[in-house]
Amino acid sequence: MRAETLISLAAAHGVDLERAARQGVPRRNVVTKRFQNGRRASILIEPPTSRARGAETRSSQRPTWSTHEIALACVGVPELEFRAALFAFAGARSHYWRLIDALNCEAQRLQARHEWPERVPDIHGIPIEYTRHLAKQVLDLDQHPNLFQVAPALHWIYLNTTERVWERQLAEPFNAIQFEWLRWIGSAASRIQARLRDDEG
Repeated sequence: MRAETLISLAAAHGVDLERAARQGVPRRNVVTKRFQNGRRASILIEPPTSRARGAETRSSQRPTWSTHEIALACVGVPELEFRAALFAFAGARSHYWRLIDALNCEAQRLQARHEWPERVPDIHGIPIEYTRHLAKQVLDLDQHPNLFQVAPALHWIYLNTTERVWERQLAEPFNAIQFEWLRWIGSAASRIQARLRDDEG
């Protein structure tokens, strides 16, 4: 499927893949708080939908779909997209390393196509390979978006490199790899949603 077609399909379901790839995670669960000493800091807030009504009663928000629902709705979905859907929508981590391997393969293809450097310097100036680290970071950001939102420095700390190296050499590859991830889960989501709507009708 062509990227333009996928972007159009995702837009029809209210998912803006281009914006998501450019901007990363929305700030809906982060606020700036002012402390007594005048210091300001970004802090996480609990989403209102994840709380149960009642005094001092808390409840975790259920995943978008259960693993069982996704499995039933994934007939005809390519295996890679199916695994991505289980990870992103149901929180199933059994294919975590396989997804990293698949994203790393995609990252290496992108690296060759866009002529990204093979290595970048770490904080000591020692050249390191980075595509597998970026592939893993994409999945970890998908599972813990607020951590990266509150502490953007995690992006370069994750690779043991500097902010300058991140901004000049790694941010673009990261965004491209993240776009591939969003493409996988966007394609799976459109198929799953169509199947679930058919089952409800």
